[in-house]
Amino acid sequence: YAATLAERLGKRFAEAPVSSRRGLLETYSTSDLASAGNPVWLAAWRGAVTPAALLQTVPLNVPMDSLRRLVARAIAERRPIDAELPGTPAFEHAIAVPTDSGVVTIIVAPKSRLAPADPFARLLGVETPPEVEPPYTLQIAPLARVPARGTRPSWRREENELHGDWIAPTGSGLARAHAEIELRPLFALVQRGTLIALLDLAIVGLLWLTSVVADGVAVRWIAVRRRRWARSYRVRLTLALFAFFMVPAIAFAIWSYQQLSTDAAQSRELLVRETLRSVTPPANERPDDAWLTRESRRLATPLFVYDGGELTTASDSLIEELAPVGRLLGPEIARALLIHGEVRAHRLERVGSAQTLFGYRTMELTPGSLAVVAAPARADELELGRRARDLGVLVLFATAIGALAALWLSGIAARQLARPIGSLRQAALALAGGEREPKLEGQPTTEFLPVFAAFRRMMSDLNASRSALEEAQRRTTTVLRNTASGVIAVDDQCVVTLANPRADELLGAKLPPGTRLADVGPAALAAVVGRFLAGGSDEETFEMPHGEQQWRGRLTRLTRGGAVVTVDDVSEIARAQRVLAWGEMARQVAHEIKNPLTPIRLGVQHLQRARSDRRVDFDRVLDQNVARILMEIDRLDEIARAFSRYGQPPEERGGAESTDVAAVLRDLVDLETMGADHVRVSLKGAEKPVLAMARREELREVLLNVFENARLARASEVTITLRGDNGRVVSVAVQDNGHGIPKGVLPRIFEPHFSTRTSGSGLGLAISRRLIESWGGTIEISSTEKKGTRVVIELLAE
Repeated sequence: YAATLAERLGKRFAEAPVSSRRGLLETYSTSDLASAGNPVWLAAWRGAVTPAALLQTVPLNVPMDSLRRLVARAIAERRPIDAELPGTPAFEHAIAVPTDSGVVTIIVAPKSRLAPADPFARLLGVETPPEVEPPYTLQIAPLARVPARGTRPSWRREENELHGDWIAPTGSGLARAHAEIELRPLFALVQRGTLIALLDLAIVGLLWLTSVVADGVAVRWIAVRRRRWARSYRVRLTLALFAFFMVPAIAFAIWSYQQLSTDAAQSRELLVRETLRSVTPPANERPDDAWLTRESRRLATPLFVYDGGELTTASDSLIEELAPVGRLLGPEIARALLIHGEVRAHRLERVGSAQTLFGYRTMELTPGSLAVVAAPARADELELGRRARDLGVLVLFATAIGALAALWLSGIAARQLARPIGSLRQAALALAGGEREPKLEGQPTTEFLPVFAAFRRMMSDLNASRSALEEAQRRTTTVLRNTASGVIAVDDQCVVTLANPRADELLGAKLPPGTRLADVGPAALAAVVGRFLAGGSDEETFEMPHGEQQWRGRLTRLTRGGAVVTVDDVSEIARAQRVLAWGEMARQVAHEIKNPLTPIRLGVQHLQRARSDRRVDFDRVLDQNVARILMEIDRLDEIARAFSRYGQPPEERGGAESTDVAAVLRDLVDLETMGADHVRVSLKGAEKPVLAMARREELREVLLNVFENARLARASEVTITLRGDNGRVVSVAVQDNGHGIPKGVLPRIFEPHFSTRTSGSGLGLAISRRLIESWGGTIEISSTEKKGTRVVIELLAE
C-alpha cells in the first residue's frame, strides 16, 4: 500500500508545479488517506532535517533518525527508496520519493490498537470510522533489563478487570506488554445477556409470526377472538395497567437519553473550556507560531488564533491552510466575544459532513489587543461513550424487564380482579343448571361484598321461588293425574308439551312431550286445535264424535304461545240426558193427552146418564157433548202434529232458501191489524225487500207464534224492527208491553211442553227455535216482568 501510494503521489508531485505541490498534499488528505485502512504518516521535506509539512491519520511513533537517513539517501541517489523502519509496536514500511523541491515520505504501519485514531483527523478532511469501546486495552513499556529467558503470560484478576503481562517482541526489540480486559460487573453482564435473550426470542417470534401470517391462521385466529377481546374486562384492565407502566417508562427513557446527551455535551464543553483555560501565551516575548505549536502539543489539541475576527494562525500549518471552520469567526461568536465582552463561548461547527464542538476564549496576546483562541473538542471520548452505552443498556434493560413485569403483573392483577366476576359467573351457571347453593368465593374483596350479598339474596329468593314452583308443579301434576278430563298442552306448532294419563286413555296412545298431536291423536282433533291456534280467539268449545264416544272439549290460549286442550267423554252424559229428555217428553205427552181424554170421558158418561134420564133433552145434550168431544179430538190431533213436527229430522224439512223477510212481516202485520183491534202493531225497516236465508211458510209460522204470545200476554202495543244493513245478518226485533215473563220461568221457555198456560201445547217456542237454528240463525228472548218482552231473531243474510 505504501509503495503504491508513494508511486502515485511521487508521479503527481513530479508533474505538478512547485507552487501546487502543497495543495496536492492537502488533496491526498481528503482522498487517499480518507480510505486508508492502515495508519499512514505523510510528510514533505525540503531538506533532511525537519519536515516542512506533515499529515498523519493516527499518532505514530516514527523513528526520526532512521527516517532522516532514508530522506538523505533519496536526495543523494535521486530515486525512490523504501525500507522497513524499526518502530513500536512493529516495523513500519516507509518510502521516500524525491521531487524537484524536496522529498515526500510515506510511512504505513500495521493496524493496531496501540496506534489510536487521531481525534482531530476530521479537521483535515479525514473521516475515521466511529470509535467503539475496545474489548481490551494494551500498553507497551520498555524493559528495565532483558530477561534471561522468555516468560509465559501471567494473568490476575483485580475486581472487575483482568490484567495480563508478558514479554513481546516489537519492531525495536523486546518490550513488556500489559493488557487490561474490562470484565464489567455481574449486573451489567446480566443486563446485556437478558437483552440478547429477549432479542433472540423476538426474532424467533417474528419469524414464527411471519410463517403463521403467511398461512392465514393468525388472521383467522385474531378475527375470531378480536370481538371477544374488545369486550373483555380482563384484556382492558391488562392493557390499562401495562400502559400505566409503559408510558412513564418510555417518558423516563426519553428523559434519560436527553439528560445523557446534555451531560455529554456539558462534559465536552467543560473539557474544551478547561483546555482553553490552560493555554498560556509567553509572558515576556512576542507570541509567534512556535508557542502556539508548543501549547498544542502540550494540550494535545489543535489551536486557532483569530485576530479581529479573522484566522491569523494555527498550531499546524496544514490546518491553517485548510481552515476547516472558515477563516472568519461566526457572527454569533464574534458578537458575544468582541462586542458584548463575553470571556468564553462555544458553538457546534460543521466540518465536512459532521459537526464538531468548538470552544472560544478571548485572550490578550499583545498589549491593547484582544485575540480569540479556539480549540475543538476531542472526538474519541470513550469514557463518555461508555457511560452513554451503559446508561442506554440500563434504561433499555429496565424498560424491557419492566414491560414484561408490567404485562405479567397486570395479567395477575386483572385475573385477581376478574376472579370474583368469574366466581359469580360459575355460580350463576350452576344455579341455572339446577344446583341449589353453588359455591362462591369465600372472602371477596371489599368492593365486591355488596355484589356477593345481592347475589346470595337473589339465590335465596330464587330457591324459594323454585321450591314454590316445584310444589305447585307437584300439585298440578297430582290434579292432572287424578282429574277425569283429558288435558293436553301444545305449543304453536301443535307439538305436545304436557299430557295427563286421562288424555292418553282417551286417545288410546301415549303422548310424551315432543310428540306431534296429528301423529297420535285423531285427525279431527288435530284439525280443531290447528284452526284454533291459527285463529284469534282466546277460548273456544267444541264437540265431536270419536268412534262410539262423544267428546266435548275446551280450547284455551296460553300467553306464552300454544294452547291447553281439555277433552271430556260425554257419551254417558248425553245418553242420560237423552233418556231424561225422552222421559220428560213422555211425561209431558201423557199429561197433554190426559187433558183432552178427561173431557171426552166426562162427555160420554154424561151421554149415558142423559139417555137413561127421560127428563133431560137427550138431543141437546148429545149435540153439546159431541161438539166438545170433537173439539178435544182436534186438540189431540194438534198435539200429535206438533210432536211430529218437533221430532222431524232437519233434512226432511228442506233447506233454507232466500226469503223476503220484509214481505212476510208486512203480510203478518196486516193480518194482525185486521184480527186484533185492541193491539196496535207498528213496523219499521220493511219499506224495501230484505232477503235472508229461511223458509217463507215456516218463518210465517214462527212470527205468528211470537205475535200470538204477545197478544196472550195482554200487550196493547207491539213494535217490530227489521234491520239488514250490515250485510251479514238480518235481525227482527219484536217488543211488546205485555205482563212479561217471570225470572224463574224465563230459562225454561224453550223446553218442549213447557207452558205457562193450560191451553197451550208448550211446543211453540221449542219448534220455533229448532226451525231458526236449522237455518243457521238464532233467537233470543229477554223480558221484564210487568213491563214487556223482547224477542230478537237473527237470520243469515243472503
